[in-house]
Amino acid sequence: MPYLVATGLVLISFLARLAIDPWIGDRGPLMPFVAAVVISAGMYGVGPGLLAIFLSAVLAAFAFIDPAGPGGITTEQVIHIIIFLVTGAAMTWFAAHLRETRNRADRLEVELQQAQANAAMGTMAGTLAHELNQPLAAAANYVAACQQLAAGPTQSPQSMAKGLQQAEAQIQRVGEIIRHARSLVKNVPLERETASLRRMFRRAIEVVEAGEAGKKVSFEVDVRPDAEWVDVNSVQIEQVLLNLLRNACQSTQSAGRPKVSLKATSTDRGQLIEVRDNGAGIALDRLTSLFSATKSSTNGLGIGLSISRTIVEAHGGNIWAQNNPDGGASFFTLLPGAKPTP
Repeated sequence: MPYLVATGLVLISFLARLAIDPWIGDRGPLMPFVAAVVISAGMYGVGPGLLAIFLSAVLAAFAFIDPAGPGGITTEQVIHIIIFLVTGAAMTWFAAHLRETRNRADRLEVELQQAQANAAMGTMAGTLAHELNQPLAAAANYVAACQQLAAGPTQSPQSMAKGLQQAEAQIQRVGEIIRHARSLVKNVPLERETASLRRMFRRAIEVVEAGEAGKKVSFEVDVRPDAEWVDVNSVQIEQVLLNLLRNACQSTQSAGRPKVSLKATSTDRGQLIEVRDNGAGIALDRLTSLFSATKSSTNGLGIGLSISRTIVEAHGGNIWAQNNPDGGASFFTLLPGAKPTP
């Protein structure tokens, strides 16, 4: 097909040359054929370009160049022939280079798509491995507590029912995390709603208290009336709170009276959340890379803060940390505010 197209282009150029012959005579015998060579080489590569050069030279020599004529081949015709051959050769070389560049670009695009797919799969696997551990551990603890109540001398049906309900809620959370993590990795628009920070604080604290890290920690909550409502994906923001609370609880393990406070205040840029602990603080050499995925941890995969930053920034917010003058550290999260639903 490319060679047929090249042949057709040369024939069209030949007809065009015949049409303008009354005006230009024997001048520019190969002028219209340049277009055929350029198009053939540019579209289809070296082979069709060379064919266009050959056919153009044959047709031009047959119809428009007469070496045996009265004046022979004129200087102007020789110049046009040289220009045509140089242009044809240059376009043929350019076509070969362009074809190779295009093929290389196609290969790189395929490799990039594969790398993006692998990165997305790795991010999804890391996110799920880290985020599912918290609700599953909480559900297991609730079920274990119910088993102890059932085997104890004084059974409490109400306490057992409450524990099972809490376990069920955490198992349902697993499904929500999987669904929303998939949306986060694919970078699709977030499903947002007007949510209560006070309620999310309470739910996050319940999960942390069900685990080992939060059993001995004293929690304080302070939500200002004008800072309670946010426009967020509540499942994802609760995961951010869980990550911050778990890290805060782990940092207070060496404190005499471990304490973690959650505070929400309203600013002109949105609702500001502070998670403050009285632990050992953050090493100065870690502050700059705290929210990257390179942190190593013996208790987990070390990507909780990186995931939190991704979630917060997807909401158009910001997250940062600092050491407190009186000890411990504070993590700040800025989220878009919302008006309470009627």
